[in-house]
Amino acid sequence: MKNGFVFSVLLIAGLLTYAASAQIQKVPRQSDIVTFGPNADRDIAMVTQYAKDITAGNTGQARRQLAANYRSYGPGVRDSANAEQWLAMWSERYKMQQDRKMTVYASLSTRVKEGPLKGDWVMLWFDYSALSVSEGKTITVPVQLTAKLDNGKIVQERIYYDGLSPLISLGWTVAPPQTAKK
Repeated sequence: MKNGFVFSVLLIAGLLTYAASAQIQKVPRQSDIVTFGPNADRDIAMVTQYAKDITAGNTGQARRQLAANYRSYGPGVRDSANAEQWLAMWSERYKMQQDRKMTVYASLSTRVKEGPLKGDWVMLWFDYSALSVSEGKTITVPVQLTAKLDNGKIVQERIYYDGLSPLISLGWTVAPPQTAKK
């Protein structure tokens, strides 16, 4: 009886161990998922020129670098636009800003080999600055732009930036909310 109990416990433990190990997925190595983009220099130059064209107000030239199915996302989760909406937003921004500049600090080109993000990607880290016409002050915003490329065109771009930076540049302050006294 004792041997039967020990055998049953060992059998159950073995089955549980096998089931658990069968469900653990092998974590892929980075080199199995991503590699440097095969056209890294060309792709980085193209995305950098696109960002410079947007900054300089050359929306016609920027438009030529976008694919027909282009989408822009960010900085918020629900923020997205097609090419026409994106360029129209920039055209409105030009009316409120002067002396726009872009200073690139770093760039990276990578190819995702598989999965939903498969494709060639370029990342730029830069500062965008402009003189606010209404405020008479220069704002500077750190930006991270990630663009997915297909056939030499930008099909998707995601922009992340510190939304508080422009407000602080304009003199805004942040105060904690008022709390009710007990």
